[in-house]
Amino acid sequence: MEARAHGALPNNYDRERFINGVGGDDKALKRKLEEPLSDITKELDTVIAQSDVAVADPKGQLCPDADVPDEMEHITDGILPLNLLLIRLAEFSHSKLEELVTMLASKPVPQHAVNGNGSHSTLVEDASPESQEKKRLLLNTIQDLHSRWVKALVITEWARNAEKVGKLIDIRTHLFKKLELYPQVLNDFINLKRDMAWAKVPSPDLKTALHILTHGEVTWMPDFNFLDPPPLTTEETLRWINDMNLALHARLQLEEHDKLPPPFKNYTIDSGRVTFRVRGEFEVDLSISEEDFSEQFWFINFRFDFSPAPAELTPAVRYWMTEKVNNILKTEGLGGCYKYLHEFTLTQKIAELHRQAIALNKGRWANSLRVEKLNRNLGIHYWANRLHSQNLKSWIIIGVHSGEDPQGLEEPKPSYLMVQWFREGVEQFIDIPFSQEKLSIEEILEFVTAKHVGYLLFSLFRKFDGKPRFTQGKKARLELNVWTQKPEDYYLSMQLLDDEDLKIQVNPWMGDFITTPSTGPWNRTLNSLGNPAEEGSKELENFRYIYIISVLKAQGKSHGWSVVRSPISQDELRSIVHSESASSRETFQAAWTRFVDWDPQWYAMRSMSLAGDQWWLVEVTSQRQSISGNRLVFFTKMAPCFSEERLTDGFFNGLRDHSRRLIAEITNLRELYPGITPSQLRKLIDPTRQPPVLPVKASKILGDFGGADAQSIAWLKDPVWLIYRGSACDTRVSDSPQQKRTQPVLDVFEAYLDVTDRRRFQTLNPRLDRDILYNPYTGRFMFRLRAKMGVPVVPLLGIRVRQLQRLLDFLEGLRRVGDQAVPERVTLREIVFSYGATRKRDSTNQPKVRPWRVRLDLTKEEGVGVVLEKGNPHLRVINRLEDLVNSQKFYSLATYLTLSLPLFRAFEQLENAWQTAQENGRGSCFILHLSLDKHTIRFVLPGHQRQISLLIQPHEKEGKLVWEVGRPRHDPELLNENCEFNRVLKERVWTISGSGFKGLVTGAAAEPDEGIERLLVLISDAVLHLSTSQPATAPPQPPQAQPSQQVQQVQQQQVVSQLQPQAQQPRSAMPHASVGQQQPHGAPAPMARFPPQQQQIFQQQRPPQPQPNMHGGQISQPNMHGGPKPQLQGQHGQPGQMVAAPQQQGQRPGTGTAAGMGRSNAPLVVLD
Repeated sequence: MEARAHGALPNNYDRERFINGVGGDDKALKRKLEEPLSDITKELDTVIAQSDVAVADPKGQLCPDADVPDEMEHITDGILPLNLLLIRLAEFSHSKLEELVTMLASKPVPQHAVNGNGSHSTLVEDASPESQEKKRLLLNTIQDLHSRWVKALVITEWARNAEKVGKLIDIRTHLFKKLELYPQVLNDFINLKRDMAWAKVPSPDLKTALHILTHGEVTWMPDFNFLDPPPLTTEETLRWINDMNLALHARLQLEEHDKLPPPFKNYTIDSGRVTFRVRGEFEVDLSISEEDFSEQFWFINFRFDFSPAPAELTPAVRYWMTEKVNNILKTEGLGGCYKYLHEFTLTQKIAELHRQAIALNKGRWANSLRVEKLNRNLGIHYWANRLHSQNLKSWIIIGVHSGEDPQGLEEPKPSYLMVQWFREGVEQFIDIPFSQEKLSIEEILEFVTAKHVGYLLFSLFRKFDGKPRFTQGKKARLELNVWTQKPEDYYLSMQLLDDEDLKIQVNPWMGDFITTPSTGPWNRTLNSLGNPAEEGSKELENFRYIYIISVLKAQGKSHGWSVVRSPISQDELRSIVHSESASSRETFQAAWTRFVDWDPQWYAMRSMSLAGDQWWLVEVTSQRQSISGNRLVFFTKMAPCFSEERLTDGFFNGLRDHSRRLIAEITNLRELYPGITPSQLRKLIDPTRQPPVLPVKASKILGDFGGADAQSIAWLKDPVWLIYRGSACDTRVSDSPQQKRTQPVLDVFEAYLDVTDRRRFQTLNPRLDRDILYNPYTGRFMFRLRAKMGVPVVPLLGIRVRQLQRLLDFLEGLRRVGDQAVPERVTLREIVFSYGATRKRDSTNQPKVRPWRVRLDLTKEEGVGVVLEKGNPHLRVINRLEDLVNSQKFYSLATYLTLSLPLFRAFEQLENAWQTAQENGRGSCFILHLSLDKHTIRFVLPGHQRQISLLIQPHEKEGKLVWEVGRPRHDPELLNENCEFNRVLKERVWTISGSGFKGLVTGAAAEPDEGIERLLVLISDAVLHLSTSQPATAPPQPPQAQPSQQVQQVQQQQVVSQLQPQAQQPRSAMPHASVGQQQPHGAPAPMARFPPQQQQIFQQQRPPQPQPNMHGGQISQPNMHGGPKPQLQGQHGQPGQMVAAPQQQGQRPGTGTAAGMGRSNAPLVVLD
């Protein structure tokens, strides 16, 4: 092993030379800094060299067995990097300069600069106060920063020698530690000698001990040779004791009787001693040594008269007490003895109570008591670690009362122990039972804590007692039990819901609240209050609110109810809850719920407070509709039965039905009384009314159905009773279970209408519909109505009343017709009757005429629909019939159908007769239905301008209705005798009369039965006869009488204008016998039915457009005057099938543009 030199010794100074400095090439500055440390460095090297020499041999080699000393501790605590110091100083300087700039900017500007002279330069220094103040601030700041940076510079320069300074600090610290060892060792020696004094034992007398063990005696110890008194005999002892007893009796009765303190009046004398007993305190035995009354009493024994207490005094205490009591008896007598022993006993009692309190704090009352001796008194702070009321301390103080009256009115009493109770910092002046014979601090604490627990529970009870929720209506349960013996059995019970109660107890040992059912968070919340007696009721209400919310969420979800957030502001909510009782401003909480299928503006809200729980129905606006921020629209109370504390299945179902009933009542009242205010609406609503009846005037139901028609509803009595019957799914749409589950729930109402004259309704079926019943005995209608939630049912009731009125009027119309129209089924949904089965005259020789059935559909919202059988002659005017039945004269439908049936049968015969003529090119016939009572027949024959138009319209003659047939009055050819049509019609029709018709020279009149049919047959035959002959040449006429070319062109334009509207109708608007049928393949084109001249004119006016085939089948063509009735074939189905008027989407029945269109495959084209 090589010898290590001085420079090779290990050390902990291998650090960078200028790690805390700045380095650099400033050699002059370096030398200047090294000069003060040159002497110190030389001494340091000398010390190190000496320490090294001590462990090396003369040759410079270390001894192998030499102990190398430990390294010196390197001091690093409190050393900061120099760069951190400079960074912090730079940041400080920057912030100070920023503050200085801000402060200077906030200072006022000099007056001359404000006046506009700020730019004026002068050599005179500005000496204004403002400038001086700014200069002072600037100078102070710069001086402060300059001093700091100078210090930093000094530290930086010193940091160049950081390595040597660090070594010096380490050596100095090491030397100080070594120097401190000397006084520390000296101090340890002194303490050791002092502690050994207790271990000293006196040296034994070995000489005396050895002599006694050898000889049995010691000659050099003194002996006084006292003589023992002779022993007393039994008789002497008894005599001596009796003498002492007699002397004690004599002294106490004669000398000390008036001097005895009152507690010493109770004494016994026996065995030569007197025993004074103070009950509950002590017993003391005294005796006398002389018969002289002036001699003192002597102390014999002392015993405590309470428990727990020591049975006997220890020898040391007995010795001390004997000396003390004898001295008092000598100086103060028996009075002083009692006073001393009494105070001693009271002190001992306090000590015993203190001992018990310490023991309790280690047992059941652990960490709950703080016991403190206050001189002679004992203070016990109970519930020291309770969670609540941290700033309200409670304690008891057990001390000695002097017994003196503070006012001096009573004689002073002996002092006694008393207990003072301070509950939450306030002294309570109550009598606390305190046994003087059996001391128990636990009984005192149990009594005090029981009173305190009762105070806490009663304070909470007082907050609830007398509130409306527990005293009015269905009282909620509230029970307080603070009259049992044990405080752990005290409780306050408050009803939450149904049979669930909240039970509040207080732990009598710890002072914490305990709630049942156990809820950890709420236990902590209640125990964290600063004053539970005042604030606890609010927390209990919060607990009840959250409990009810949890039950509503858990049980309400299965019944379709959900708990939602409040949709309105707190001010609006307060206006709802405080609307009924403005005087009661109890703090409340609200639970908002909604049913699953309710509209978004309706909510059911439960307000909960000490004033009582109440359910409210609330209507709000949507968020987008709210402009002012207030969303509340309407609110009303629900029936009190829903404020009970039971949230059962029946409760949720009843709440849903009751809410729907109120919503229905609100919507109907708003419909009946537009513009009603919310306050007026609330007065009209009675949530307790059973059944929920709403009386309504008939005028309110019918609305604008008044005026002249109001006389027709005089059969209806006021009021109409509208009763809500609950809600149900609409099973009328489908009977399948799957669709029933998807059907919406509708509100069901029953409306009762009383009639004034029951005779008018004798012919009605008692069951007009499954939702409409009539009782002929009471004259009352019962309507069952259904509506969606939030939709008023009053308009629907008005519709039903109008339908009933329409039904009555139509039945009246049927009655007027007589047996010509037979009703088959009469309900509010439809009316089915037949007509045309009878004739007024005997027609036994005629073929049997079948009746035609008509069905009126009353279920359509757009109006009444008319459905006719296929083949019915009136199909050509079915749209006109719908217009009639939806007008004010709908009751005349049956009359019109019976009167016009022969006419339309004649139209059918014309179709059959002229089809052959059209096929043979002999001419065509057009029928135009201008209205239900005006029809035009236009015959067009081959040739130029060979056409005639005949107008058929009703006319009343001698109180009878007849059909007048003739040229229109505006026809220029009406009186032209040269017209071939006038000549042939005058010759064959206008001048003759037949069965049921009569010629009128220029026309004819026919009865509405067979007469019109015969008349049209004659007219058709006359025109057909004319079609077989060549057109006659008109005789020469004066020039002014001949029609000009312009007149002929005008006539052609009239024909085209009459044909063009029908031709330009869209395909979808054409009435069909069966909707959706297409024209059969191979059917003739519609243009082929017109003469060539008309086809040419028609092609010039409009582009060709296909016409739909109206009936799609072929009809056998009978003879004009005989043969069987044609039967429909092809796609029309069997005869008797009902055909409804076609409608476009959104088109009201009876408004079609193609009403009255005839068969497209017939030789007759019917235009309307």
